Amino acid sequence: MMKRLGLITMCVLASAMLVACGDDAPTMVDGGIVLPDAMPDSSDDAAAMDDADRPDAPPPTDMCEGLGDSCRPERGCRTGECQAERTVTVGEGPDSIQGAPAGSMTSYAVTIDPEGYCTHAYGPDACNPNDPDDTTCGPCGSCEYIGQASTGERYYSCFRTCERSVTDNGVCRDGYACSIGGGICNGGCESDFGCRISREDTNMDGDVDDGPNNSGVDRLTYDTASDAVCNPATFRCEHTGRMEARAGDRCERDSDCEANGRCISDARYGWPGGYCVKDGCDVPGNECAGLGDGVVCQERGIGAPFCLMGCEFGSGWTPDDASTPMVDESDVDGDGSHFDDYVSAAAFGGGCDTGYSCIWNGTSGPGVAGSGGCSPASGTSAVEVPNVGLDCSAAFTRYQTACSDTNTACVAACAGDTTCAMACATDLAACEAAVTSGSDLCYSPLGQGYCSGLGDDGYCIVRDCNVDGAPADMCGTGNVCVTFGRAPDTNNYCLQGCTAPDDCGSPELGCVQVTMGGSKVCYPGCEANADCQTGSRCDVPVGSTFGECVPAA
Repeated sequence: MMKRLGLITMCVLASAMLVACGDDAPTMVDGGIVLPDAMPDSSDDAAAMDDADRPDAPPPTDMCEGLGDSCRPERGCRTGECQAERTVTVGEGPDSIQGAPAGSMTSYAVTIDPEGYCTHAYGPDACNPNDPDDTTCGPCGSCEYIGQASTGERYYSCFRTCERSVTDNGVCRDGYACSIGGGICNGGCESDFGCRISREDTNMDGDVDDGPNNSGVDRLTYDTASDAVCNPATFRCEHTGRMEARAGDRCERDSDCEANGRCISDARYGWPGGYCVKDGCDVPGNECAGLGDGVVCQERGIGAPFCLMGCEFGSGWTPDDASTPMVDESDVDGDGSHFDDYVSAAAFGGGCDTGYSCIWNGTSGPGVAGSGGCSPASGTSAVEVPNVGLDCSAAFTRYQTACSDTNTACVAACAGDTTCAMACATDLAACEAAVTSGSDLCYSPLGQGYCSGLGDDGYCIVRDCNVDGAPADMCGTGNVCVTFGRAPDTNNYCLQGCTAPDDCGSPELGCVQVTMGGSKVCYPGCEANADCQTGSRCDVPVGSTFGECVPAA
């Protein structure tokens, strides 16, 4: 029986990286400006009202139960709660907008949740976007991550889904855009001016500080090269971009990219040199520039359809040949290490630039151009020997707890790290990105290895094993390539093989079969006490056949 993969599932473009930026970010507007913390409190009084007291509520026959409808807190919603309309100012005080044309504004007001927004759930862990069995948001809704509170709690909310289009905003109300990448109704743009504002790395420290109390070190800037406008039919910012631009081009701002493309900058997101992408490339009329000519529209391994620089997954390997060297023997850069050569060299990186690896598209065979898309390498360590299953918990914990709760100083786990110290002055996400995640400890053939939060601890794994173009010995002796999911939506991971529970490292890992008839691997779970290590027992919830290993005492 297939067990749920849980935290091992990895989106190369992490939701916090792409789905929560620019067009698809419920907490961002216009050009991707992060707004001050404006999370409203839920209205208990409204929630307690009888349906008859809610004249704004939809009729009982509405399958969507009013999700996304307008509302006022005093009247509430038929189901869930009302997020009231509120206004925030972008560019206040010392954080005024720089570089705008003479006579332009130095700040502007943005309306959040125009005329209110009915949602079925809102708050910390209100719903789970990674759980296919979570029905909190109903048949017309999608659970989305919307931001992290100063307490560290992660907030989620239900949003109305919509049919993506380049011509209109679908079922969304006026003032709301149907996000071209995610297909949800969220706050749309309000002005051409707002579409041309972004925050730059003014002090050139490699990080963009866009916290609510920004001191003006990294300034809000008007992009004079941008012709972006707010489309009144779609409520999305649109721009013509550079005619010759393609996905994967280096960039600093959206106007450096193709029409309606956007820049995943190095300063904000850590993509080496910046990288042009385009959201929703599967929508008719929104195709990638140069599609099929070095550019691909890919969803697998990304999380949503994006235009990416195309590559040849596994280029340089001989499939099913165990004698194929796991490193490039030529030592291209002459540094005495071969590992970084096959990550960066065209012959072993599928054609991707330094710092990027080729993510398989899940369908193409070996030797096929465009069989994958380039995105930042998961791991670029100097480890040249397979070490799947290595406990990288210490580094993983450091990654998760790098900053204090107030984000003003590094905690002990990060003390002495100057990069972390700079990041801590901004926000937790930036701090986490600035310190090692533990992946530098893991063997990473073709940049596919990383330290996964498998369970509560860190654990070295490798993705995209046993696929066309990958080396047969990618996992290393004694380890197992496990396929999760059903075709065509499958994901393959190298996991540590085992014959007994005590072969595994972390106490939470059991020695189990995660696929019917498959070999046993170290995995955070169990079906019986015999699956757990010495000193642990299997705790199986009532009504379930799969549990977790916990201390026996």
